[in-house]
Amino acid sequence: MIRSRRFCSSLVALFLVFVLWSCAGSSGGKATRARVPSPVSAAGPTLAMVGGQPITRHDVDSVLMAAPPSIREDYLDDPDQYKLLVERIAQQEMLYRAAMKDGIDRDSSYLADLAAQKRSLLERVQASATSDSLAREARRLGYIRPGEHLFIVKGIQSWKNAHHHR
Repeated sequence: MIRSRRFCSSLVALFLVFVLWSCAGSSGGKATRARVPSPVSAAGPTLAMVGGQPITRHDVDSVLMAAPPSIREDYLDDPDQYKLLVERIAQQEMLYRAAMKDGIDRDSSYLADLAAQKRSLLERVQASATSDSLAREARRLGYIRPGEHLFIVKGIQSWKNAHHHR
């Protein structure tokens, strides 16, 4: 276990040196060689590579979409913050890959912890999906005014399909 931690630490340190080195080369100073444009795919340009796998603009923007709007704006408005986010995502991917290589997915204590986390998350999701919590959120967002009630109608599309007259 100590051996794999040292390996992970060494791997992360090597990655940070690479990131700092690549940042120094793109900081606006004189370039000694032409920069090759990032490959572009349907998911947007490749912003980083980890283990031969691209981290695309779409990947980073997907992470941002899960963040609160104020935080999202901070990262989208400041290129340096956006770059830091790309670096953090790359670091997390490297740590994930190192853990998988070390066999974390077969470790019994990890699997027990993962199962407990899944149960906890499921309980939180179920609690957040109650009618009362949905009504509170709808009021907070301004969808329901004082004195109005929230009605949740399920199966609208199937009703429309059953009652649609051609």
